[in-house]
Amino acid sequence: MKIFTIGFTKKSAETFFGRLKNSGAKRLIDVRLNNVSQLAGFTKRNDLSLFRSIVLLEEILNEYVVAAVLQSGQPLFQSLNSLGTAVTRRALNRYNAWAAIRKRAKVAGFLTPVGCHTWRATGITIYLENDGRLEHAQQMAGHESPRTTKLYDRTKDEITLSEVERIRL
Repeated sequence: MKIFTIGFTKKSAETFFGRLKNSGAKRLIDVRLNNVSQLAGFTKRNDLSLFRSIVLLEEILNEYVVAAVLQSGQPLFQSLNSLGTAVTRRALNRYNAWAAIRKRAKVAGFLTPVGCHTWRATGITIYLENDGRLEHAQQMAGHESPRTTKLYDRTKDEITLSEVERIRL
């Protein structure tokens, strides 16, 4: 195992995380004694999980671009021909995206209707359950207001057995 350190003082978040990404590191360990203080203007404890998720998302998208053999300027998500056997090189429209999601949800055994916003809510909820910050979820979702992002937060939806046992007849 090789261990490296990257200092962050007097560096922008872009510079710091660019170096981190380019290092090819497989694991990031925050060794600061007090990782809730804002030492460099961007490195509070929860900020690191945001940047890790952005780096991971970029890696996933890059793998998709390579696997889909996309050329520069082509749409990231493309529609299929009428047989569903080849991409058309045209952008996937919202109706086709919704149909594809419903079809895959049905195959996966979902009993309730599923759409694009189901996955958005799932992603935001999982991010927040893993100590993500609402402001960062808002930024990733591209929402103008944290109130909009909060509409997708399902962290309070889980009802515990102790809550059910409060029902007395």
